[in-house]
Amino acid sequence: MRLLECTPGGEIRLTDDLLDKDIPQYAILSHTWGDEEVTFKDLTEGTGKNKLGYSKIQFCKKQALIDGFQYFWVDTCCIDKPNYTELQEAIASMFRWYQNAEICYVYLADVSTSCSDTEDEHSLLHWKPTFRKSRWFTRGWTLQELIAPLSVKFFSKEGMQLGTKKSLEQSIHEITGIQLPALQNCPLSDFSISQRMAWLERRDTTKKEDKAYSLLGIFDVYIPIIYGEGEEYAFSRLLKEIRNASESEQTYHNMSQLLKCYTPSHESHKNENPQPFPGTCKWLIGRHEYQSLIQERNSMALWISGNAGCGKSVLARFIVEQLKPNRDGRSRTVLFYFFKQGNKEQSNTTVALRSLPCQLLTQTTELWSHAEPSFGVSAEEAYGSYDALYSALQSALKDRRCGDVFCVIDGIDQIYPTEKDIMFDLAKLCVDPGQSGPALSNNTFKLIFTVRPTREVREAMSKVSDNGQITFRWLKGEDQPVTDMIKHDLELYVRDKVPGLSAKFSVEKETLLIRQLVERADTNFLWVCLVLAKMRESPSLVGPALEQIINDSPLQMDGLYNSLLRSADISEKGRTILHMIVGSATPMTLSELRTAFTIATNRDNKYITGIEEEPDIERAVQILCRPLVKVVDERVYLVHWTAKQCLLSVGLVDSQNPPWRPLNIHDCNEELAFSCIRYLAYHVPSGKSLSSPSTLPKFPLLNHASRYWPLYVRRLPKSQQKEFITDARSLLDLKCERSNNWFSHYWQAMRPWQPRPRTWTILMMASFLGLEAVVDDLLEGILQRQSEIQSERQGRDGRTAIDLAAESGHVRVLSSLLRSRIFDLDFSGNFGHTALHDAAAHGHTEVVKTLSEARADVHAKTTHGETALHLAAHYGHTSTVESLLTVPSSGSTLGESHGPGWTAVHSAADAGDIDTLVILMKKMVPSSEVVNRVNDDGYTALHLAAHGRLEPKRAPSRPDISIPLKNVLFTEALSLPAHPLELNTTLRPRKAEAKMPRYRDVISMLVNHGADVNAKTPDGWTPLHFAVKYGGEDLVDRLLMEGADWRMMTTSGLSAYDYANLRGCTAITERLQNEANNI
Repeated sequence: MRLLECTPGGEIRLTDDLLDKDIPQYAILSHTWGDEEVTFKDLTEGTGKNKLGYSKIQFCKKQALIDGFQYFWVDTCCIDKPNYTELQEAIASMFRWYQNAEICYVYLADVSTSCSDTEDEHSLLHWKPTFRKSRWFTRGWTLQELIAPLSVKFFSKEGMQLGTKKSLEQSIHEITGIQLPALQNCPLSDFSISQRMAWLERRDTTKKEDKAYSLLGIFDVYIPIIYGEGEEYAFSRLLKEIRNASESEQTYHNMSQLLKCYTPSHESHKNENPQPFPGTCKWLIGRHEYQSLIQERNSMALWISGNAGCGKSVLARFIVEQLKPNRDGRSRTVLFYFFKQGNKEQSNTTVALRSLPCQLLTQTTELWSHAEPSFGVSAEEAYGSYDALYSALQSALKDRRCGDVFCVIDGIDQIYPTEKDIMFDLAKLCVDPGQSGPALSNNTFKLIFTVRPTREVREAMSKVSDNGQITFRWLKGEDQPVTDMIKHDLELYVRDKVPGLSAKFSVEKETLLIRQLVERADTNFLWVCLVLAKMRESPSLVGPALEQIINDSPLQMDGLYNSLLRSADISEKGRTILHMIVGSATPMTLSELRTAFTIATNRDNKYITGIEEEPDIERAVQILCRPLVKVVDERVYLVHWTAKQCLLSVGLVDSQNPPWRPLNIHDCNEELAFSCIRYLAYHVPSGKSLSSPSTLPKFPLLNHASRYWPLYVRRLPKSQQKEFITDARSLLDLKCERSNNWFSHYWQAMRPWQPRPRTWTILMMASFLGLEAVVDDLLEGILQRQSEIQSERQGRDGRTAIDLAAESGHVRVLSSLLRSRIFDLDFSGNFGHTALHDAAAHGHTEVVKTLSEARADVHAKTTHGETALHLAAHYGHTSTVESLLTVPSSGSTLGESHGPGWTAVHSAADAGDIDTLVILMKKMVPSSEVVNRVNDDGYTALHLAAHGRLEPKRAPSRPDISIPLKNVLFTEALSLPAHPLELNTTLRPRKAEAKMPRYRDVISMLVNHGADVNAKTPDGWTPLHFAVKYGGEDLVDRLLMEGADWRMMTTSGLSAYDYANLRGCTAITERLQNEANNI
């Protein structure tokens, strides 16, 4: 971009062509062209000052200097138009140049103020009629010059200011038809394509093609400039690009919305942990292990291990907040996830793998292209698939636009034992992926784990160290040098807190208490915090009494909790608060807790006036529940996850000293269920929508109660569920507006990809939500009345109570429905799905067993030809597959294909699911015919396994499950047209979570059972060809070991070696060359 510079001598000169980073602040001119405009050539040759257009340049110079700008831009002379490349770039950049200008001066050559003696803007009424008729409002290019700049001033031909875009916005709106928000610099994406197109209707351009080109910035798209192509063709290309961009933007929006709906709040999980105490954690910055991680220009992993309670999570938060400010000028993204034992959401690897790519991909829309291959095929399936999420993360990290990525993972030792592989999988991302795809260029991936040094962690680390390609460091917090630093931090904390215990302490006494606390705590910050809280509660704050508390406090955390509970005087109200904190499905906000607590402590009053006006709940929590509860960012938490174990443990309480009664988990759920149901039934108004942002704050418990009340009821024994039957039935009646209010919030939170059901019966609702006592009560009434039986048997919208219970996994509810004998066990609803199909697809093994024992038809097929076995295998539910195969004659479905010719073996091989494949192979004798069967694409199971995990393959045709993401309807959140198939309200199944693909083992098993290792597709591709293209060196090596012939040719004459050589896969080419040399 060239600018005009006002020199100290009053001259005007052109700058060099400036890079974006070198462009100073500038003003910009908007005008209509006349016959004598000053050109780029005029300025470079020192001519043009006698042209009429030079007066506009002088005007712009004068006004820029008045407003304090040394530089300005005028389109007639700052672009070398005969240079076609420069002209292309200028047209593509024009909107951005106007948008980045500090101010835009609109010079209206046909609007005059010469007949007025005053310069008062409001007195110049005579210019307004000519202003409205100005030619400037009819030109195509001036549209973006009006819309793009933040600040616009309008001037008459005499240089008199007429007003600003803000002061004249109503007149401009009336003249142009442009909506006021657009004139107020609202995002242009807020306006539809047709709205933006309409802005150009009354405008024209000298060159017809420019009418299309002038809209490039308005729609944020780019097309090459081709003068001579004509207006029609230019618009055709423009509209095609707008559609592509719109689809991409909508796809990005949909994917991000879907991922966010099922991504826990990583920020709030981080913030559950306190900020580091001032001066602590800084020792890490100087450690060489950490410095090498920050400074070295290669990817690597760092383990920071330490014993329980030493502050690893606080250190992890410190690291995240240290890394976020980018001090070295390089592009950097910081990802993080905090695992937590005892919280189902925070101890699940698939949930974590939803969070990490969501954090990364939302940095820029361009990176979403890496999620589209998986999410575009089946959004709902992808969000629940560890494999798809990992692949999206892996692919995005290779993108040159990604920049450096730091990933902090806290507490990975706390996740379920079956999911330990995530540590190794994340560590593998630190390997330069040049062998298996495009290199990271200058990007790096730095991984930081904070862990306890458990046996499982050490085994996982050994697995990483055995992989010579992964650079890793281990900072051992249990070793003496680091232990000393942690103790130093602990001492800083204690030195600050001990003086606050008593103002009467002498220096010697303070020093003694500090030393005793630090020595006894070793490195356990949690122990110190709890003991200090116990000391504050001591009736005697004299030295000996406090020393006694320190010495008597057990070093083991369960013993310390027991000691605290025995000495605490927790009232019944305090127990109520603890019930809610311990039982809550997610940490409650103070306002949620206040409302729920008020209802729970006023059980005799259905309607409580001033329910939102309870006194300070935070103070009540601190008084009634200390020291076991903390408040962070308006949310209430237990002080540590181990506290929940203690509060619920009968074994920890001293039977000889029983002032503390352990909490009962059923009481926790009963308190929460009561408060939520009572709130929805009596405190949420009916007859109006409660979804607007202005309304929601008035009902603080609405979202929590709507989302979780069925869960709290479900957790209760059936005998306790009965107390909620009456109110629950009223909440389940969708004919009532009150029911629709809470259910819309539930559906938005739990099933946002589908239209909300509006016609389900009360029995269908209760079955779907798993409310056993309500279902039994309803069935009793239906059987007595008889008149409703046929209606329930037919169901609504292709669904019945029995398949809703089956797909949701509510086995006790299903048993009640089966005992009623009301329902046809094999009723086929939408797309031919029976209850058994739905249960198998969702992996509900116990439900499958119950249905099988009731003689459900295991041979029944959907409209796409799928049996229950096909669905269970496709979604990776190994135990469900095994259960189905125990049903007599079920083995005969093994060789059956469906849809695009897939068998259950195809599905297991495609997913790299060795566990399911083992089960299938046990039933297949002889099995070579099924193993070598081809699908409609001509692929055998071995072809699919050879793809590996790097490229999604075409999955079985599942229109009710695999709906393209861009058509997903997010009800009441997104306004996309519904895909026709979305009229089905089947809840889409998910892949089995956290099942790691093992394609090497699958390949060997298939070959051992007769798979043809050199089988060809119709195009002549062998499994080895696919492994070269998609699967990587590891799978190439395994296929060669199993006898694959690298010389086999495709129909186009390419061997696997040729293909590897063409793709530049050096390592694979060398491996195949070695194979050739050994012949």
